[in-house]
Amino acid sequence: MDDVVRKTNEVGDGTLILERVYLSVYNFVQWIAWVCVWCMTLRSFAIHASVFEVYADVGWLVAACQRLAVLELVHCAVGLAGGSPMAAFVQLAGRNACFFLVVRHDHEAQKLVFPLFLVWATIEIIRYPFYVVVTLAGKAPNWLTRLRYNAFIPLYPAGMLCEMRCYFVALPAIRLRRLFYFLTSFSLGSALPQLRLEFNFARFVQALLLAYLFVGPLQYSYMFHQRRKRIADLKTAARSKTSWSRQILAFMAGLISAFIAVGFGEIVGHLVAPPPTNESGEVHMANLTFLHYFGVIVAGSFGATVGGMVSRSWSEDIQPTVAVATLLLLSMIANLLIIPGPTWFWVVTLLQVFPFALFGRYLSSGQPS
Repeated sequence: MDDVVRKTNEVGDGTLILERVYLSVYNFVQWIAWVCVWCMTLRSFAIHASVFEVYADVGWLVAACQRLAVLELVHCAVGLAGGSPMAAFVQLAGRNACFFLVVRHDHEAQKLVFPLFLVWATIEIIRYPFYVVVTLAGKAPNWLTRLRYNAFIPLYPAGMLCEMRCYFVALPAIRLRRLFYFLTSFSLGSALPQLRLEFNFARFVQALLLAYLFVGPLQYSYMFHQRRKRIADLKTAARSKTSWSRQILAFMAGLISAFIAVGFGEIVGHLVAPPPTNESGEVHMANLTFLHYFGVIVAGSFGATVGGMVSRSWSEDIQPTVAVATLLLLSMIANLLIIPGPTWFWVVTLLQVFPFALFGRYLSSGQPS
């Protein structure tokens, strides 16, 4: 539960601005990657009507996310982010040990990753937006803070049980194959007996399963302690200058404007580059060109910009803009799942929404969000 956002919110010098930009980009990329993990996991299940192919379809992306997460340990170590380096190491090592040492080497454990990937992805698609908003705006909306510090209540024990299940199922194969087994002997002198050094990964996994039973509840109680502090801060914080009714109107106006702008942009795109159709008049997806995909991207960025402008014109708070961008992003994800496109199209479409929404706020106010 340790925040990986630098505690200070001042923007005094160029170095700090670069740090904020770097942390925002890192957290945003991780968020988009885990959103893709979540969507691809469900898509794999829908395509194959089975959970057994999820690892083959999504495992490479989870591995990339976990490798990239090593940077969070560096962030804590160099003081770029708050939190304890040791706590960051324990959290990162626990998940990486399960994935890289067990799941990647055992076929039976790979069949169980469907709930594991969904739980991990759900945790991260809540955590990383929180860090992005705090880094850019100084504080997160109350609803996002409450979600950040309440979602762990079901997700943490669910993730722990999924990881323990992978360890337990893989344990017989680890014993049989003597996975990561290491044995050597050496002597410190002719008059001394030889020393025998052995590492038995199967015993290590057994010890790890016992550690889950003792360390898990301690970590869970620590998370509740952090939650109490955060929720108390929310209750004692001053009320927002903008009323809730005004924020709701700003959200609704921004969302409606964003969807109208997207529709308008797509109409213009179809006029500029009409989509190819077959003999029955249906759109032939296989013949879509770069220009067709680019038109969809421009329509999405235009809609996000308009949504940011309209929501900012109704309310100075950032919450309506974030909500508009979030729903617009979810609608784009749903559209991508229904009408698949190339990987680069997925990446650009998902990465553009929040930057252009914040750009729209800037155009409306003349000041950075």
